[in-house]
Amino acid sequence: MLRGRSRGEARVGEGTGKGGGRSVKSIVIGVLVLALVIVIFQNTGDTKLQILFFDVTWPLWLLLTVFAAVAFIAGWFAGRMRD
Repeated sequence: MLRGRSRGEARVGEGTGKGGGRSVKSIVIGVLVLALVIVIFQNTGDTKLQILFFDVTWPLWLLLTVFAAVAFIAGWFAGRMRD
């Protein structure tokens, strides 16, 4: 007899950390983080940023890191609001 799984149940190896399997989601996140780190380390020059009436010169790696952190936080909040 087949039973459906309730929400929250998972089979062994579906990314739960049990059984040694890696989920597709964790692999994709790892690849994206690696690509972000490579882009940040390859862009070390200064860049000019205009914010309303201000002109600011920042290192590009710092600007990329700040915007990546803001995007991560926004995505995290969006995911929490959906649950």
